Amino acid sequence: MQVIQIRAPANNKHNNSIMNFSKKYLYLILSFCILTAFACLLFLFYFKDGGLGKGFSISIIYMWTRQFALYGAPLVILLRVIKVLSNSSFVYILTGLLNFTVGLVIIILYTNNLAERTWLQQYLWNLIIGVIMLLDTFIIFPMAELPRKEF
Repeated sequence: MQVIQIRAPANNKHNNSIMNFSKKYLYLILSFCILTAFACLLFLFYFKDGGLGKGFSISIIYMWTRQFALYGAPLVILLRVIKVLSNSSFVYILTGLLNFTVGLVIIILYTNNLAERTWLQQYLWNLIIGVIMLLDTFIIFPMAELPRKEF
């Protein structure tokens, strides 16, 4: 009995780009699930009644999350520029989605009169950085083949 092996051509970039394309969406879904789990944990703190008022602890956690996302993004973008990370890496997509989500939440809070204009102006940087990172991943360079080291 003979065994027949079927192999794809080694230089077929189309198959490689399709696999890379689906990996990006897998990382996007995984990042979304992580951020959803984080948001669910925040609701546990929201219902605790502290001495400073209801919702104070969640606003502090939101501000710390914003700082982490805003100051972590340049580091991740720098790693992308020096080709340590690719635009399809999990860390890059998670950071972009986190910044986008933080910016989107402040817009929702502002439109519902739950945040001041100064907060909106400060937190819009997160939205801009998140949009740029997600555009880089899914629209601007969707099939970029960069040498990288995955974390």
